[in-house]
Amino acid sequence: MNKALLAVIAFCCGFCGLSAAETALSTAEFVAKMRQSRGVDTYAKLNGEIQHRRQGGDAKTFPLYVGLIIQQQRSTGQLIIDKNEGYLIGQSRTEAGNSILPMQSDTAKLDYVGLLASDLTLSFIFDPLLGEDEPEQLRGFIPCRVLRFQSGEPGGVVRVLVAEEQFFPLRAEFFRSGETQPYRTLEVVGFEQKNSLYYASKIRLEGPGWRTRISFDPDTAELGLYTPGQPVSVIRKINAE
Repeated sequence: MNKALLAVIAFCCGFCGLSAAETALSTAEFVAKMRQSRGVDTYAKLNGEIQHRRQGGDAKTFPLYVGLIIQQQRSTGQLIIDKNEGYLIGQSRTEAGNSILPMQSDTAKLDYVGLLASDLTLSFIFDPLLGEDEPEQLRGFIPCRVLRFQSGEPGGVVRVLVAEEQFFPLRAEFFRSGETQPYRTLEVVGFEQKNSLYYASKIRLEGPGWRTRISFDPDTAELGLYTPGQPVSVIRKINAE
């Protein structure tokens, strides 16, 4: 990933036009800018696969579908893994608070691969801010500010590396209370462009003894501007081709 691409990166929601960082922003100002809407409503419909491997075991691969609508105040969408395990997703873009509604009682596959449905709306950046650590360079050349947020579990912390010039979270490390090593790490490692919008085409998750890789097919990806007067449905039925 080069700096020219990084300057216009976006997550699954199809953000566009990320601006360069202002100098000397305080922690609170930087977080507010990272959380704010980019001023345009977008949608994305992505087909791909998720591959999971545990230490000593064979890799297991499942098809994956993600559909998202990102508006000024809220993100909504759906995740389907293996065609028969689905989730409806909602995330406020102005405050902490997300809703994850399983479309069936069995959530075994998503739990197994270490992915949270709320990861897809970056819900961890809307959790209460705990503070800021010293800046780091991700992969040796991407300047990042390092923010700490309160995790959803008691005493937990999420440490997030955010691209300094683009205000975009690239890596999240999840810690349990009192522990110094993350039990789960999420990192965006690849991007693609469709209709002048960018989305995360490759995502990596890992923890002690396991790793998960997500990749989306650029040939079938659908991205565009979302107009409420001409709505685009991103919701599919589960158990459907």
